[in-house]
Amino acid sequence: MNFKAGYMNVKPPPQGIGLSFCGLSQSALIRQLCKGKAPKPQPQKEFWELLKALYDIHNSFQKCSKYESSALEICKEIECLILDLQEVG
Repeated sequence: MNFKAGYMNVKPPPQGIGLSFCGLSQSALIRQLCKGKAPKPQPQKEFWELLKALYDIHNSFQKCSKYESSALEICKEIECLILDLQEVG
């Protein structure tokens, strides 16, 4: 990005990057590009289904933790996995 006499030159988005590709509005896409960030692709439907399944499993283990304390360790592992997936996705 270069600033010259009040004008800003912004690089065009990489090939294949479009509004439907990243799920952003036009203004949000332009803001990302002005900040020098390439927008990430929008996660597929399967990604959200996987996250929902992990949340459901986590909730089930939390309910079991009253009776088995090792379930809390499994909950922590699932929480770390969810955070890692959210960062990547």
